[in-house]
Amino acid sequence: MDLIAPFADAAVGLVAGEIIGAPGKSFLERYATYMDVLSQKHTLQHSFAPYGQTANLAVRREAFAEVGLFRPYLTTGGDADMCWRLQASQRWQLKLAETALVAHCHRTTWEALRSQWKRYGRSNRYLHQLHGVALMPQPSQLEMLLSLLRWFAKDLPRTLVQVLRGQQGAIALIGYPISLYCNWFRYQGQAEAQFSEVAARIDWLETRI
Repeated sequence: MDLIAPFADAAVGLVAGEIIGAPGKSFLERYATYMDVLSQKHTLQHSFAPYGQTANLAVRREAFAEVGLFRPYLTTGGDADMCWRLQASQRWQLKLAETALVAHCHRTTWEALRSQWKRYGRSNRYLHQLHGVALMPQPSQLEMLLSLLRWFAKDLPRTLVQVLRGQQGAIALIGYPISLYCNWFRYQGQAEAQFSEVAARIDWLETRI
């Protein structure tokens, strides 16, 4: 795990390594591995701006000194906020270190999965307040049901053929319904989130010495 080489370039303020799922046997762990949940490839392609997740992220001290530390009262979304503040300064770049790997243990219970995706929804709200990121549209239950019916009639038969041919694992058969389930709770988290004024506060490096 060589993080020194990426930091050799003075303009590189952040280095993100990949996050992979630790081997797991439970149904939900296999689903998360199948969907590449928490992979940096998703956040590095974010529609607003790329960011690296703090599960595998290195930040240059000089970059912290320039734009401030993580917001201490921001309960989720702090990694995106930090990366975007640094990139907005136009002095620091975000770079991917492909060989720097961290293994992450995925959620194993439905309760933990719901909590995870509701937290992602709260992050949507907070980043909307701080950076103007577009909020996710709230689907109705009817829209969710119609989406599920379309999957059942069109995609499921095709996926079943691929599974029988050994082209995909069995988890692919129900990956889409679980994703709908996760997104529903993400929408709920976004709708319920309350952004407090103190959450916008930034601490500075000098105050932590």
